Amino acid sequence: MVPAQENYSRAFDHVEEAFDRLDTALWGPVSQETVALSDPRPGEHVLDACCGNGASALPAARRVGPTGTVWGVDTSERQIRAARDRCSAEGLGWARFTVADATALPPRPFGYDLVQCVLGIFFFPEMTTGTEHLLAQARPGGRVALTIWQKGAMETVARHLIAAVEPIAPAVAEAAATRAERAEIYRIDTPPVFTRWLEERGLEEVVVTTCPYSVQLTDDLAWDLVIGSGFRALLADLGDRQVEQVRKDYLERLHAHGVGRVDATTLVGMGRTRQ
Repeated sequence: MVPAQENYSRAFDHVEEAFDRLDTALWGPVSQETVALSDPRPGEHVLDACCGNGASALPAARRVGPTGTVWGVDTSERQIRAARDRCSAEGLGWARFTVADATALPPRPFGYDLVQCVLGIFFFPEMTTGTEHLLAQARPGGRVALTIWQKGAMETVARHLIAAVEPIAPAVAEAAATRAERAEIYRIDTPPVFTRWLEERGLEEVVVTTCPYSVQLTDDLAWDLVIGSGFRALLADLGDRQVEQVRKDYLERLHAHGVGRVDATTLVGMGRTRQ
């Protein structure tokens, strides 16, 4: 399920603590897998789009070292502040973070050696055109790494959350279900289709790697997956009592259906821009 774009920044601006709690369970492992595949090298210049609190930008900065640079951009002011704080705490002065729309960035002279975006392209208002703009930031022959959910990943959370929201805010639940049916990301979330889609964007030497992963749930973590991610957008217009009822119903549904783990498998698409 993909939240409405207009609610995306607002959602993440109000979930910093829950988002950070998911670092160990979700964002960290997924981001580190991407960085291991994208392989930032000493002295390289890296653009990290939709960087959040720096889960992938900081590992990239450690790899490029002080002779390189990392520029992280995100539309959430709070997430950018968190990324800056983490960067400062580690002394990674060659990494900088800016509140900016990754689909409207000015080109960097000579481009970036590596452009990476972990779980971000499906939040673009126009995923295809936004991705094409992002790819244009890479230098000729530069590398690109884009991470998306594999088909079926996180669907358990989406399904039970929408079911919990529906009795309280049927219009919100219906809109979320409709967006899920129409979202472009769900048409490219298998390795063969993702490969072809990246090639159609002009990338060469495309390789899509499946990265199996799952999250062991507790009640607290199950709720963090809602309020610490884009799913939070479904709650944006609900009152406190309504949110609490959604939380209660959502957790009860997970227990009733015996959900103890959530699939969080990703696809990492790697390629090079044309020389």
